[in-house]
Amino acid sequence: MGRAILWGLAVTFVLGVGVWAFSESVLPPIGNWLDASNPRFPSTHVLALPGGNNTRVFAAAALINHGLCQQAVVIENEAAPDVTAGDALPSHEIARRVLVKRGVHAENIRLIRGSSNSTKTDAIIARQIWRETPNATLMVVTNKFHVRRAKLAFRSQLSEELFARVSFIGTPDDRFSLDSWWRTEAGFQTVTSEYLKLIFYAVREARNTVLAATLLIAAVLAGVWRQWASRHKRTTTAEGLS
Repeated sequence: MGRAILWGLAVTFVLGVGVWAFSESVLPPIGNWLDASNPRFPSTHVLALPGGNNTRVFAAAALINHGLCQQAVVIENEAAPDVTAGDALPSHEIARRVLVKRGVHAENIRLIRGSSNSTKTDAIIARQIWRETPNATLMVVTNKFHVRRAKLAFRSQLSEELFARVSFIGTPDDRFSLDSWWRTEAGFQTVTSEYLKLIFYAVREARNTVLAATLLIAAVLAGVWRQWASRHKRTTTAEGLS
């Protein structure tokens, strides 16, 4: 145990030094590692995961319109308070309307009933696809930063045979690029948050390989955060003195 702790401290120190010295070459791969896209075309079904109607559902519509997928799958979401109060449309209804507006025929949109509130429950609900279409192949669309965690969630909830029928594709985020995620507040918060979620997932699912990888990268992110916070503090101080 003592040796493991020493190794961990040594690795953290080396990675921290690396961040300071080679941030421009170290940080882009950290962001891009999250994008584990592996699209396989054509696919019979395409599922835009809930939570990203600004990009994901548009990408799903494009895949159908270009003949790369045949049918769009929309998962019913757990009702938010504003939806229950009648002040907003359910997320799945918004997704359906966007698909239709982008040229997808209503008969090519399949609503799956459920109560989606996480990527894990998305994967569980998606099993219904194969109950009606045993030979279906599924393309899952999500944001690039979310692909790796989505793959882990689907792998944990699907049989090996079904998971082999699933592929993933990531869409860009309008707020930042994974090549320069640390340069914007949105990018920094999103990427670091995603790694924290990966660590939590790996611990919960006891996936040691993923845990080791994310812990190592988390050490780098800790160095990045310290560097970013230090620069932000200096900038704020300078502005206060000017």
